[in-house]
Amino acid sequence: MNDFNTILANTLKDLRITKHAKQEVLAQELGISQQAYSKLEAGKVNFTPNMINKLCAYFNSTVAEFLNTGQSIKIIDSPQANSTIGTCLYNVLPLYNSC
Repeated sequence: MNDFNTILANTLKDLRITKHAKQEVLAQELGISQQAYSKLEAGKVNFTPNMINKLCAYFNSTVAEFLNTGQSIKIIDSPQANSTIGTCLYNVLPLYNSC
């Protein structure tokens, strides 16, 4: 998996542990099995925009907070972003102003 997915997976795990939530609970929120959730948290599968939206709602956060950008949602202004992270953010962030 790419670095961006690893960052999201680590963020998700940290948030889950901080909230004292179980993998089974978050899996249910996402509509996936606990095994699939475990792979998501391990960075073995990609996050979808829908998953990010549901996770933001669960953790009561914005997409920017979840992605840990510390910046405005509109941080990527070119679809020709060169980095994996830039490309992924360009594709995901315009879909949501906040969760």
